[in-house]
Amino acid sequence: MDRIFGFITIASGLYCFYAAFQMKATKQLTQSVFFTKDLEQKQCKDKEGYIKESIRLMLITGGVTSVYGVFDLMNEMFLKLGYWFGISIVIFIGFIIWAALKGKKMNQKYF
Repeated sequence: MDRIFGFITIASGLYCFYAAFQMKATKQLTQSVFFTKDLEQKQCKDKEGYIKESIRLMLITGGVTSVYGVFDLMNEMFLKLGYWFGISIVIFIGFIIWAALKGKKMNQKYF
């Protein structure tokens, strides 16, 4: 049962990669982690700048989230990392808070 969180975390990271590559390919703002339903494309002040900055943030978020998910699965299935796993949780939560604040600033800047 505990393994499900690792799989969900990996899937979330892969979704960030997918959304970033889709945004890069179509040059359209797609609903993603940072571009939410309450924002409209028409309101964007600099669409190209937003896409460029958003892609970078989504790729970093996808990478960190996927790596944490793999780390979580390793802890559950193969290794019992104990103390080190606790440190990884703190780092991951800190990163998620940083990414959320960065996304909020980005939305305020471009909308």
